Amino acid sequence: MKEIFGSQTKTSILVYLALRGGSAGRKLARELSLAPSQIFKALQQLQKQKIILKTEVNETSFYRINDQYAFHDELRALIHKEAVLHPKKYRFLPNLPLERQINPFSVYEFVKIRNQGKKTQAPRHKFSDVLREKYG
Repeated sequence: MKEIFGSQTKTSILVYLALRGGSAGRKLARELSLAPSQIFKALQQLQKQKIILKTEVNETSFYRINDQYAFHDELRALIHKEAVLHPKKYRFLPNLPLERQINPFSVYEFVKIRNQGKKTQAPRHKFSDVLREKYG
């Protein structure tokens, strides 16, 4: 995939984001053991191409694969094949089928659900219960 996206950095970022659901930029740099400047340059290029999206949450930038990208399904298939063909290159990734991958923004959905419990005096939900309901 390096040949398609132009660099191993972009390929690693796309594999990570696709199989993990998304990430903050600095966490990406740590997980991939690359310089933050290298990661952020690649993230900007991928953003410009509209392959990934950036979301600001509490002054932190989160990146994820753009679901509206014209070749989204093909990209996901390529990424999955890349991870299967080169598992040693991507040891940091779990081997999860696409339907079991968790959207990192679920945390913010959980915060909303939990705060609703305070207003109604309903029992407070556990994060694991919310994840089980949504992805189980």
